[in-house]
Amino acid sequence: MIYLTATGYANGNPNNTFRPIAYDLSTPTLVTCGDPNGPAANYPYTYYSNPLDIYTKRYCVQSCPSLVSAQQVASPYTIYDSTGQTLTFTVFVNSTGSFSSVPTSSDQIGYDSELVISRLCLPTTTVFNNAFSTVTSAFASIQQGDLGNFIVDLKNVLCL
Repeated sequence: MIYLTATGYANGNPNNTFRPIAYDLSTPTLVTCGDPNGPAANYPYTYYSNPLDIYTKRYCVQSCPSLVSAQQVASPYTIYDSTGQTLTFTVFVNSTGSFSSVPTSSDQIGYDSELVISRLCLPTTTVFNNAFSTVTSAFASIQQGDLGNFIVDLKNVLCL
């Protein structure tokens, strides 16, 4: 462990330990957001454009997206990309936390966000609470009998 620590300090950059990483939209490679020696030096923050796919739908941005009207954030949005592409949102979360359409894992979701721990653009409290309450109310509407029936159906299909 001591050898790995010494090698990391000698050959690596300890400052990058606390910097978020994101994808270059054009080439599916990771870049370190805000690394002064890296290509995304001017893009210090990470924006998660789809919570359903946090591994490939995160991007380095210069500022956190915010609402330009009560209905949506600016789109297309400037992100770090080696070829200059921008991010075009396909679904929006408005100021009340309502989705413009039902999001899927392939959608790029635009929402009002704020900077957290000087690194991450996360949904504002209003957007998060309202969007989360929509999801939890959908789960709350499932009756215990419905879940039991689903499990029985699953067992029947799998011949268990």
